[in-house]
Amino acid sequence: MEVEIKPRRLRIVSGTVAELEDQLNRLLNDYNAIVWAFAPVGDAMHGTVVLLHNSVLMQQALAQPANPRNFRQ
Repeated sequence: MEVEIKPRRLRIVSGTVAELEDQLNRLLNDYNAIVWAFAPVGDAMHGTVVLLHNSVLMQQALAQPANPRNFRQ
């Protein structure tokens, strides 16, 4: 029986714009960026991105109460 390894719910990635692009290209199939910030550091632009796993966002969406206006009578 295989052990299921749960993905990390929260990821924080940072680096130069090129480094961020590489990291985000690998992660954005499973994660959504929720916060990002960029700042000049020396001669380069650096950024930090906070990502939440898609399963966390799905749990939050399912936990929301249904809006009765979305249902027709």
